[in-house]
Amino acid sequence: SGLGEIDGRDVAGQPTGAFSVESWALEVAGAWAVTDALSVGLAALVAQERLGSVGAWAAAGSVGLQIQMPFLTLGLALQHLGVPYTFDAVATPLPTLLTAGIALPLPIGTLLGGTQLDWEGRVTAQGSLEVSVANLLILRGGFTTLLRTSAPWTPTGGLGLHLSPLTVGYAYTPHVLGAQQRVSVEVGW
Repeated sequence: SGLGEIDGRDVAGQPTGAFSVESWALEVAGAWAVTDALSVGLAALVAQERLGSVGAWAAAGSVGLQIQMPFLTLGLALQHLGVPYTFDAVATPLPTLLTAGIALPLPIGTLLGGTQLDWEGRVTAQGSLEVSVANLLILRGGFTTLLRTSAPWTPTGGLGLHLSPLTVGYAYTPHVLGAQQRVSVEVGW
């Protein structure tokens, strides 16, 4: 998503003019049932960043699996393996993530939890509650935080519209430099 403009400053803190900031990513993913209890998934991602007149792109792939138990679903994924961003001849890899998640159905909805470990050793935790209204509208609220730091617990939210076989979703997470907003379209078959 475009982030607009940022006021530029020199090393003395004096204004140098505004410059534009832009960031976007497109990911295509698929999942297949291997058995009634095991599914595997693959994803391909292309992303672009631009700061003023300097820009770069990256490409990556991800692989994951999901295990469906009678009262619980577990997931594990290795994300963002691929080509790094290159800004002014300096390569910056996408954060390779090891992600684990759990989904527990409750009478009022689904309790979701997860954690991510990145290649620098940072651990992020997420939790949320997802509620489906008339199997049509999906509402989600939760939190995310960086563990082992003084980082705040950041609220997250989202909603979805389920029109079988399509589900359209929107997720929102506030950040210091602007919100992360995701739009997704899922097709079941």
